[in-house]
Amino acid sequence: MQAGDDRPAAPPRRLLSLTGIRFVAAFWVFGFHYSEHIAGTAHAVLGELFNQAAAGVTFFAGTFVRHPLALAATAAVLKHIKSAGPSLQERLSERTGRLVDEINSVFERHGVPTEIHNFGSLFYLKFPPEYHFASLFYYLMREQGIHIQEGFPCFLTTAHDDADLAKIVEAFDAASAQMTEAGLFGRPPEGSRERQGQLTESQMEIWLSAQLGDAASCAFDESVTLDLRGPLDKQALRKAAHDLVQRHEALRIRFAPTGTGFTVLPVAPLAFTVVTDGEAATLDARLAEIIDSEAATPFNLVDGPLIRFILLPDTREDRHKLIITAHHIVCDGWSMNILLEELGVLNSARLNGTTANLPRPHGFADYAARHGTLQPEAETYWLQQFAHPPEPLALPLDRPRPMLKSFRGDTLRGTIEGSLFERVKKTAARNGCIREVSARYACGGR
Repeated sequence: MQAGDDRPAAPPRRLLSLTGIRFVAAFWVFGFHYSEHIAGTAHAVLGELFNQAAAGVTFFAGTFVRHPLALAATAAVLKHIKSAGPSLQERLSERTGRLVDEINSVFERHGVPTEIHNFGSLFYLKFPPEYHFASLFYYLMREQGIHIQEGFPCFLTTAHDDADLAKIVEAFDAASAQMTEAGLFGRPPEGSRERQGQLTESQMEIWLSAQLGDAASCAFDESVTLDLRGPLDKQALRKAAHDLVQRHEALRIRFAPTGTGFTVLPVAPLAFTVVTDGEAATLDARLAEIIDSEAATPFNLVDGPLIRFILLPDTREDRHKLIITAHHIVCDGWSMNILLEELGVLNSARLNGTTANLPRPHGFADYAARHGTLQPEAETYWLQQFAHPPEPLALPLDRPRPMLKSFRGDTLRGTIEGSLFERVKKTAARNGCIREVSARYACGGR
């Protein structure tokens, strides 16, 4: 800005660092024992913390780590970690895993030839050596406000909030797009573009019903719970869930706000949540709460995701519950059985470091193209069938029905005698209806 310029100065840009001085605290935590032989002002800063420690000799990696401010900060970190307990690391590791999954999804979408791996809250980014201009990626990241020191591990801390994580993903997305567009990572992979499609007749029916409100949409939720016994590799399971979503186009669909069509994303974010292990309630009690919450949580058909994974651990019993919930507009009962079977295969492949032996899936966009168009002859047939609509069926009711129906429901279980079941089957066949309908009325119409 020149002298006499009245324009306001631009606000300073915030640089979010993913690498830095964390090793000071980490080195202290993992490499040192408390000592009475720390010279100078350390005793004055740390006080009783060192007076109670065993005698020994401490070696420093550099002069700055024994600065009173560094020692005081380390002591504060140790006290905070101790007071927070193991849940601090568990929550931080889970957030890091979700961040790494989102970044890897960005890489996959743009065809970036690498994959980030993490251990706890540490993760590492490295490009293959044959990409000679890959170092430019770090400069593009700094331009987006994210600092990563090339060749050094990255980390998350409890100070990074959700806004920081969103900014990190956006920066990776922007830098990946620029590198790919410039041809510095080769050509984008096949299938990395969005696909468009038209809703099938069944999907249109569900879409219109879901527009009645959140309760109506939640009535179409499909949910299943897996009971997992024994040691569980959470990272492998998370990656297997990601592989499952990437494998099936239907799970990556986003519907147009008007319901006129849908878009298949080349890579979709994974909704995989690990619930913190609580001590106040039993596993079954917490499971019931999650199932009730999932049943009342509507899916966003426009922005997604349309499938959610929730992992509920009980580390004391070495047992986990995996709750999978999907919207019926992209998943039905038969589909859920397929997803469960394939999830097991994909998880085993992740654990063994192999490729899952699964057949090539059919693209849903192709299926919709074949079955989504209304056939003229079918339309003509049904218009003829209902040229004269039948009179409303007056069925006996147990109570007056309200003007607006609700979507409250429950599961009732009971048994009927074998002889009654046989009579129901014969009655159903004689009247041309399925036995489940007949059974409902045989049991009182419930």
